Amino acid sequence: GAGLYILIVLCCCGRIRLAVAVCKCAGAFLLEVCSVMFVPIIMSLATVALWVACCICMIWLVSSTPFIANGDVFTSILNFGDLSLARFYYFVFATLWSNALLQAITTFVIASSCCMWYYSHGPANDLHLPVLRSFGRSIRYHFGSLAFGSLLLAIVQFIQFAFEIVKKQI
Repeated sequence: GAGLYILIVLCCCGRIRLAVAVCKCAGAFLLEVCSVMFVPIIMSLATVALWVACCICMIWLVSSTPFIANGDVFTSILNFGDLSLARFYYFVFATLWSNALLQAITTFVIASSCCMWYYSHGPANDLHLPVLRSFGRSIRYHFGSLAFGSLLLAIVQFIQFAFEIVKKQI
């Protein structure tokens, strides 16, 4: 057992060295661009604010939908063709899309900051505010791609949401 484990470790020495080098590089990046650690915190707070506001709006939208009362229990929606229900589903989709867009911007800003740091090690290259520059680049140059990718993700999540609703109805 132990001999096989040692043989496997010896065969993977190159990959282990590569993993150690990647970890060293990541550590150096975090030491030089420590402001990147605030990006997930700030974007998480923005995501929480988005979901709180959207949940309040969704509750208001559902509360405006007429339900069938069976005693003290509301059993079903009176009319599935009601526009308030369509507005609710539209709002759910918009919330999923906005959430995916915030996640995409977060990932882009971290990756862009890392690339700016990595390629700034040449002569006469100055690394100046890579996180803020990455936010600007995400909005100015890459917003359409980030929004389209987020749209695709939101469509898949909405289809999953719809199937869950249908599954609960059956």
